[in-house]
Amino acid sequence: PLLLDGLQIDLVLLGLNHSEVGTDYNNIGLLYYDMKAYDKALLYYQKALDNYLLNFKPPHLKIALMLNNLALLYSKTERLNEAIDIFEQSIAMHEQIFHDKHIALADLLDNFAHVLRQASRHQEAEAVSLRAQFIKKL
Repeated sequence: PLLLDGLQIDLVLLGLNHSEVGTDYNNIGLLYYDMKAYDKALLYYQKALDNYLLNFKPPHLKIALMLNNLALLYSKTERLNEAIDIFEQSIAMHEQIFHDKHIALADLLDNFAHVLRQASRHQEAEAVSLRAQFIKKL
């Protein structure tokens, strides 16, 4: 695909450790996720996260969004405990960035509540859903 060609160009022009290469990895991961090629998506998501951690100091939105993508992938592949752990990291980072006042945090909380329900943690899911609704009303 063209995304792989773009990655190769960026690797040559920018080098392995440039943050744009991390974005390329994420975009390729998203493509594989949409194609339900979850093993390949995980590989590229992990490369993107590693790149972002090298380039940005937490809390950073690119890191938080990458964690969200990983958590969604883990939930899709029934790796619920891993998804929950990573959602918690992403939520903590979003809270530091947005201070409980942004729709992105509410959407993330909705996704987290869904995974908690998948894991039969219904009381926690309800509390998280209520928090998301509260943020949406701000």
